[in-house]
Amino acid sequence: MLLRFDRALLNANRWSVIAILGAMAAMVFVNVALRFTTDRSLLWVEETSRYLIIWLTFLVSGL
Repeated sequence: MLLRFDRALLNANRWSVIAILGAMAAMVFVNVALRFTTDRSLLWVEETSRYLIIWLTFLVSGL
């Protein structure tokens, strides 16, 4: 029972890491594309990426 719960938490952790990395890559890509096409960028992307990298560090340390 405990082993199954541990595996479920590990899988949730892995998928969370994948989702965070995907979200960060998408946000940074969109921000770079906007900078080159419109000379404007989204202000919240840099701060959000910073917070996501902190959470990513905490989540990956548990793997």
